[in-house]
Amino acid sequence: MAVPQGTRSPRGTCRVATGDGRSPRSAPVLHYADAARRGPTRLQPPIAMLLSAAMTAALNQQVGNELAASNQYVQIAAYFDGEGLPTLAKHFYRQAAEERSHAMRFVKYLMDAGGELAIPAIPAPVPTFGSAAEAVQLALTSELTVTKQINGIVDLAIRESDHLTRNALEWFVNEQREEVASMDALLRMVKRAGEQNLFFVEQHLRSGGGEEKGGDAAEAEGAEGD
Repeated sequence: MAVPQGTRSPRGTCRVATGDGRSPRSAPVLHYADAARRGPTRLQPPIAMLLSAAMTAALNQQVGNELAASNQYVQIAAYFDGEGLPTLAKHFYRQAAEERSHAMRFVKYLMDAGGELAIPAIPAPVPTFGSAAEAVQLALTSELTVTKQINGIVDLAIRESDHLTRNALEWFVNEQREEVASMDALLRMVKRAGEQNLFFVEQHLRSGGGEEKGGDAAEAEGAEGD
């Protein structure tokens, strides 16, 4: 007499009819309790990790630093918006988008090198400014700080003989040279114009003065305020 399909057999197996007259075969049965004991399946990383723990931590911290700089630029842009200086506002909204794109470059490199992303807490930006010069001075200070941070990661890459990361950081080193020079020039112009003549600075920016020409600036166009 044939065993009906699906008839339960000893624990862990199930008698399954073959349909060709031969003896039924046993198939393993997965019990929920067994699956619970095994725990969730962990996927293995797609590639070997190319970064040290120290480098991974430094890159994650720099993602946070770039996002903090982006937030600060949004705050500066909002200040100029509120002061009725739309071109300066647009300039700093663009800078904010660029800083965010820098953060995403670090994220992509971290992922490509087999690292794990762990974005740190982002500090709140300075919310108010007493003058245009004070706001732009903070922007320059931020760029100088980011430059030191990136140089610190380069130093770490050199100590660890991490040639991949050192090569990837060359783009950021060159970018920071341009960013610092551009912001320094803007600050000197704002100071020279004075609070009552900032429309001269606006006119200069509208004519293309101080505009970044790099790829990140082009990507930021879509994120600008009008």
